[in-house]
Amino acid sequence: MGLFAIDLEADSTQYGQTSTTTLTDGLATMTLELWYKPESLNAYRPLITKGSSTVMRWLMDYENDSDKIWFIEAGTSKSASTSTGQLVAGTYVHIAMVYNGGLSDPNKVVFYINGSAVSTSVDASFPTTIPTGTRSLKVGQTDNTGANGDGLYTEVRIWNTARSAAQILANYKIQLTGTESGLIWYLPFQEGSGSTVADLTSSALNLSLVNTPSWSTNYPFVVGGTVGAFEI
Repeated sequence: MGLFAIDLEADSTQYGQTSTTTLTDGLATMTLELWYKPESLNAYRPLITKGSSTVMRWLMDYENDSDKIWFIEAGTSKSASTSTGQLVAGTYVHIAMVYNGGLSDPNKVVFYINGSAVSTSVDASFPTTIPTGTRSLKVGQTDNTGANGDGLYTEVRIWNTARSAAQILANYKIQLTGTESGLIWYLPFQEGSGSTVADLTSSALNLSLVNTPSWSTNYPFVVGGTVGAFEI
């Protein structure tokens, strides 16, 4: 696979989106993952999001005023967030959010940074299933708010399972095939050019790039003796 990322510029309103989908609607467990390299930390930046016809339904984002990563169920304003200081401008970080709606509060959401669990705060009565909203999945933009991504994005993954700490640690530094059990959306950004990023899972929800973002070879790993071995 190619070793590329997409470079989104907020002032050019660049982002990626799928066709309308119900892929994550009503899930009782879900894991989101991506590698992200922020260009700066001076603004709110969406990472992976899903909207409805009128409001955001859920989003994972970076909040500059508190320097945290958030997962928000927008319909009820319930949220989960990391401790502060998780990002460094100009440095790649792997972010994973594991959701298990069947667990008691505050254990429904756990964040992992570079393969390690970090302190996570979860609002009381956090939703027991992922909210529904028939809109596209997006990378680097939110519906209805106009917020846009800024920086490098790659290796975006959604699972319909709550990945374990061991699974996060074992797999965050390797490329996948798209056929792994529970993997329902996988964008390895292997194309290196063009306006479409292929989803390698059976969902086939390709990402369309809007406003011509650049492709970058600045990537969080170097292929050495073992194909797919990461080196930050």
